[in-house]
Amino acid sequence: MDQLAQMRLFARVVETGSFSRAAKAEHVGQSTASKQIAALEDRLGAQLLRRTPRGLSVTDQGRAYYDLASELLSRMEAGEAKVRAVGRGMNGRLRVSTSPILAKDLIVPRLPDLFARFPNLSIDLDVSERYVSLVEEGFDVAIRVGRLQDTTLIAKKIGCLEALLVASPDYLAKHDAPRTPDDLNVHICLPFMFEGRPKPWHFRAEGELVSFSPAGRFQTNDVHSIYAAVLGGFGISQGPSWLYGAQVRGGALKALLPAYAPPLVPIYAVSAAGRRQRSAATKGFIDYLAGVLGGEPDLRKR
Repeated sequence: MDQLAQMRLFARVVETGSFSRAAKAEHVGQSTASKQIAALEDRLGAQLLRRTPRGLSVTDQGRAYYDLASELLSRMEAGEAKVRAVGRGMNGRLRVSTSPILAKDLIVPRLPDLFARFPNLSIDLDVSERYVSLVEEGFDVAIRVGRLQDTTLIAKKIGCLEALLVASPDYLAKHDAPRTPDDLNVHICLPFMFEGRPKPWHFRAEGELVSFSPAGRFQTNDVHSIYAAVLGGFGISQGPSWLYGAQVRGGALKALLPAYAPPLVPIYAVSAAGRRQRSAATKGFIDYLAGVLGGEPDLRKR
């Protein structure tokens, strides 16, 4: 197994938290995967992974190497997608479904670059929080966040979201900071409405995932309105580090309950199985998005 294959295998082990799942994803035996990671550690002269009673953990050296590997693999995927698209004549009109926040802050700002690379490609972008039916509504690609319900779709993991619980210093000056998720019951929460209901907030407590149903005087289905309300000191919200991370790092917001932070949430690009042969356009677009997310510290796969 060459260096690049070892790097990809190690990345899969970190992402899946399992030698067996990583081996399956890379189409090798579990014993081969274990030997190759050991060989990689020998070559680097560093321990990258630890086996614990609860499973695998990543060392500091392993995390640093994963960051490097993830960035290189994402760049390679994006480069290969560009070559494939040119070679196969990536053209046509794609119907793409995504959420408002990903459309506004991620996809639309990069359309000039996308269209410059692929001058024969056109995009019809449907922006909505709802989960469209790809086959019945004729969509080529949908961007989904979280666990996939429809196992018949062709899915590619293109990134991850980290959830942050945040409030402004002004809010915390008037209210004691919560110490546990249960304390949120006495706080002003800012729920995000999804399909007519507040979307639950998730936390990890004693190794298990627990849910909290936020309720408050102000609720909306617009992420940017919640963002403005949090910055304005109106209450507490849980949202992606991609949205709140810069404000936390700059001191405008405070991250709360870090010991209860939930697991990372996967981001998938999905397409219908019946459209697999549609051309290089669908695959090229998905690979392009994977490369874009790979360059975003708060969105890349990890």
